[in-house]
Amino acid sequence: MDILLSSSQLIKNIFGGIGLILLVGICLLPVIKILSVIVVYKLAAIIVEPVGEDGISNFLNEVANLMIIMLASVIAITVMFFVTVAILTSISVVSQG
Repeated sequence: MDILLSSSQLIKNIFGGIGLILLVGICLLPVIKILSVIVVYKLAAIIVEPVGEDGISNFLNEVANLMIIMLASVIAITVMFFVTVAILTSISVVSQG
């Protein structure tokens, strides 16, 4: 009976690890997209600065700064999501053992 419980717990832990790796991939995609948008806005501000008015360059720079704040909030929510998943996984481990 102990072998059955140990093997079922091992299988559950393997699937939990695979699930966390998949969650990293899912949560990393929006972070990469937001980073690329930030780079585009910063480059646009650099390119427009010598050609256009200062207001346009300042606007693009401020939009990029606001996107950095959005990126920080997405990263914070992702960390909270991982902590929640880890807590739920540990609760199920305690109930078996």
